Formats: sequence, structure tokens, C-alpha cells
Amino acid sequence: KIEPKSESKSELKLELESESESEAVEDAEEVEVEAAEEAEEEAEEVEAKEAEAQEAQEEEVEEIEAEEDAEDAQEAQEAEEAQEAQEEEVEEIEAEEDAEDAQEAQEAEEAQEAQE
Repeated sequence: KIEPKSESKSELKLELESESESEAVEDAEEVEVEAAEEAEEEAEEVEAKEAEAQEAQEEEVEEIEAEEDAEDAQEAQEAEEAQEAQEEEVEEIEAEEDAEDAQEAQEAEEAQEAQE
């Protein structure tokens, strides 16, 4: 920048210093803005990774709960089947005992009739 020669050297020197100071301030502000933007981007990335991790953890919990529910259902079904099998066995034993009792009663009746 060429100024008229009427300015003294000290005025020119002050002007140059002032210009370089304002450029330094602008540069510093630019660096600050860039650093803030980078920090914000990094924070967003960290937040996204945390959200991903949280979601993965929730999915894992849901899978475990589903497996546990399936196991509980399987155990309940097996218990029900065992109960039914036991009830059938009891009914068979009772039917056999009833048949034996009827057989004995018939034999006793026949013996009574034969005796008479």
C-alpha cells in the first residue's frame, strides 16, 4: 500500500503495525472458529457412537429377554406335558384297579351263587 510521502516514517510504521495486528487478530479468530467447529464435529461423532452403543446394548438385552422367554415357555410346556402324562398314568392305574375290583366282585358273586 503506497501512501503519500507527507506521512512520517513513524506514522507509516504505526500503520503497518496496526494492519499486521488486525491480520493477526483475524487469523486468531479464524483458528478459534475452526477449532470450535472441529470440537463440535468430534462431540457429534462421540454422541453418535454413544447412541450406537446404547442401541446395540438395548438390542442385546432384548435378545437375551427373548431367549429367556423362549426357555420359560419351553419349560412351561414340558411341565404341562409331564403333568398330563402323570394324570394319564393315574387314570390308567385307577382303571386297572377298577377292573380288578369288578373281576373280584364277579368272582365272589359267582362263588356265592355256586355255594348256594
